[in-house]
Amino acid sequence: MSLAINAFGFDLWQYVGPGNQTLSPASIAIALDMTLAGAYGETAAQMARVLPVRGDLAAHHAAAGELLRRWRSAGESLQVVNRLFIDEAYRLRPPLWT
Repeated sequence: MSLAINAFGFDLWQYVGPGNQTLSPASIAIALDMTLAGAYGETAAQMARVLPVRGDLAAHHAAAGELLRRWRSAGESLQVVNRLFIDEAYRLRPPLWT
């Protein structure tokens, strides 16, 4: 998972370009992983290529969860504040993986 986040971060910097800005590729990747968890079809396939996902989605999401657990248990204070807000009127599909 760390290698995927690093690859995503380097790709992201190619699009951001030089300048006086700060961003967290890990935070952006985690937010996109959360979004990917609810994506289907071509959207999910395109997101998986961008992130990049290695292996199946269930294994990818399990690895992301494990990475967050390791970060939290490293003895440092880490707050991950990414969150998805869903309109209550929107009907969600059941997950493709568990």
